[in-house]
Amino acid sequence: MELSNKFGSVFVQSVKDKLEETYGAVKEAVPFVGQVEEFYAGTEDRANTRLLERGFSQEQIDAANAEKQKYTQTGEATSQFLDTVSDVTNIDRDLVGGAAFAAEMVLDARMGARMTLDTATGVAKVMPAQPVQALTIKNPDNLARGAAKGWAEGPEFGESMTKWRNRRMELREQMRNPSGLTANRRQKNKNKSLITAYNDVSTGPTRLVDNPLAYDKDPFKKVSSLEKRNMEQHHLFPKQESYQFVERMLKLGDEDDVLNLMIFAEEVDASMGGRLVNMLNMERQPHTILHNSRKAIEDGRQLKSLEMKNLVENAKSSDELMELFKTYLETNIKPSKDEAFALNNLYEIAKKQGKHEEMYKALKNKGR
Repeated sequence: MELSNKFGSVFVQSVKDKLEETYGAVKEAVPFVGQVEEFYAGTEDRANTRLLERGFSQEQIDAANAEKQKYTQTGEATSQFLDTVSDVTNIDRDLVGGAAFAAEMVLDARMGARMTLDTATGVAKVMPAQPVQALTIKNPDNLARGAAKGWAEGPEFGESMTKWRNRRMELREQMRNPSGLTANRRQKNKNKSLITAYNDVSTGPTRLVDNPLAYDKDPFKKVSSLEKRNMEQHHLFPKQESYQFVERMLKLGDEDDVLNLMIFAEEVDASMGGRLVNMLNMERQPHTILHNSRKAIEDGRQLKSLEMKNLVENAKSSDELMELFKTYLETNIKPSKDEAFALNNLYEIAKKQGKHEEMYKALKNKGR
């Protein structure tokens, strides 16, 4: 399946060029060297401790981290992004990688989803999914671990998928028959239900530990120290974009295939919807800059609803959609997550120094 070059080398180069402008503009205003290293000092140790507390052995953690390191370095966009941030900020590449992929969610209980014990060696390994012929998805590379016909109604996910199905149908009914005494009010309520569906329909079951529903939930919000109100919650996998993939998969396949899409995304660190691992609390200024960056004409990562719908409709089978999905994750979602973490963390450093306004103006003036 051919994709627009906005998701290929042109996109990678635009990210590189924009990063050079961005970090060049704020380098003097915010002295990075040393302070970023101090900011991230101990991140890996804290992550390791958390995984041990969750029941993983040190051997399992080391094996999973080794596998993840291989994975995160394979994507051209991700690799070039990390190289660029490292070059421009003079921060060690491994620290930049830690900033981009760890940040608030640190390393990976997520790897537990694909972690399987190799009984021959006693070492945990990330295992490929096994072929399952009953699903409409036939390519084993497109399958999550344990995917099988009927698993959306099975003991592991049946209850969660029933809640998902009922919520989706409730929102569809609200969109078909919106409440309101006037046409204007009914249209507003219809639009409101659609926006809610972007998050709720994208939010499926999870295998991850400590991964509750977090979007618009008070316990998971943070108060801004600048504006005396809650920070804004950013979907690392934007909710409108994930919604279009879910709805298209339901048309091409069934709920088993939708569940596969959701769990597959989780296994490759690209969880969708309103669960905790997909949320990043951000101050208003960097959040605005981030979305402006994704909307930029030369970048084109933030597709509008119709554009996104047209994109997923290029897929004529569930396997084609999974291939498109994997490409989209590598060339769009993962670089966007990198940018979100890097921008948010750098803004927090600038905020501690009282330089956040200078950083914001520098980024804004550079057309971010």
